Amino acid sequence: MIKRTIDSPDRVSEKSNLGSLDLSHLSFERQLVWQKELTEGTLKRALKQDVKVLDTLTDNNPFNYRNKVVFHVLEDEFLQLGLYTTEPVKLVKVDNFILANKIVNEILTKINKAKIKVDPFKLKHVVFKNNSQNQLVVTLVSTNKNFLGKDELISLLETFKQVIGITINIKPNDKVILGHKSYEVSGTSELKEDELYITDKSFLQVNLPVMKMTYDVISKNITGKKIIDAYCGVGSIGFYLYKKNPNLTIDMIDNQVDNILLANKTKRENDYKSVNIIKDNSEDAVEGLSADTLVLDPPRQGLMPKLVDTILDKKFKEIIYLSCDLKTLTRDLRLLTSTYEIKTIQPIKMFPQTTSLETLVVLKLK
Repeated sequence: MIKRTIDSPDRVSEKSNLGSLDLSHLSFERQLVWQKELTEGTLKRALKQDVKVLDTLTDNNPFNYRNKVVFHVLEDEFLQLGLYTTEPVKLVKVDNFILANKIVNEILTKINKAKIKVDPFKLKHVVFKNNSQNQLVVTLVSTNKNFLGKDELISLLETFKQVIGITINIKPNDKVILGHKSYEVSGTSELKEDELYITDKSFLQVNLPVMKMTYDVISKNITGKKIIDAYCGVGSIGFYLYKKNPNLTIDMIDNQVDNILLANKTKRENDYKSVNIIKDNSEDAVEGLSADTLVLDPPRQGLMPKLVDTILDKKFKEIIYLSCDLKTLTRDLRLLTSTYEIKTIQPIKMFPQTTSLETLVVLKLK
């Protein structure tokens, strides 16, 4: 765009230059319509069939919803935290991020005003993760366990009663935000969300209220008694389903050791006898299991070809596919719809103010 001469009635503000707010100029009501129309148009073209897409699922809260936020350290004598802009690509100081928890913004402002001397080539990021009770674990991501300003920053964070733990994560290179190794330096590294345990490295949906609304939709669409929960992570979907219906038998699969340890801890503490937790790649484990319903919540790259072949061969009664990438979802549905028919397509507003899309698709065996 060279010049804008007429404003749309759906424009609510100037577009934010922050890369993480790439849809904030559009009214929230229009964001919901935009997501439904984009989902419907994409799937109609790709699948060459008339698909019916439901209205976008939302809790109508467009701000302060994220339970995890990563701030980056600016190259400055004193610790300053910020986010990247898009045009130009530049790291800028941020004192208030409209998607972050309000407590996080309070801490962010205090850090940026504290004049803590740091080495920005060692301390790279500060990551905030909170649960629905506003308890926080803060992770200092560094190339080294010891860095200039560490003690002062930890002392500042400990003044907030909501901060129940502080960890240091060792970042091996610039290709990843978090490394594999974390150290507890204050309090605990674990947060609880309902019965779930999560750590600084665990994946959990960033919008907890909408996550639970989504899991309710999944629960209502399950008709079988025997469930496979593939890519289960710490068990957020599987345990939610089991709490809703303890008569279910659930096989939960994940290939990350930390996720398996946390899921087993939740299972033991809640005596979930009919939940079986398997450490394996989903594409390998599903091959040897049987179930009425297969629940899929894969990473952004979607399903591995081997898993698609297994799904087509096993002919499950129903498949529930939760996707965070419309492109790979579309690719996978092209293959799955040779054997399964689409029953429901539910866009989910998991990420207000952004163009990121979450989609739930329910398929039945033809």
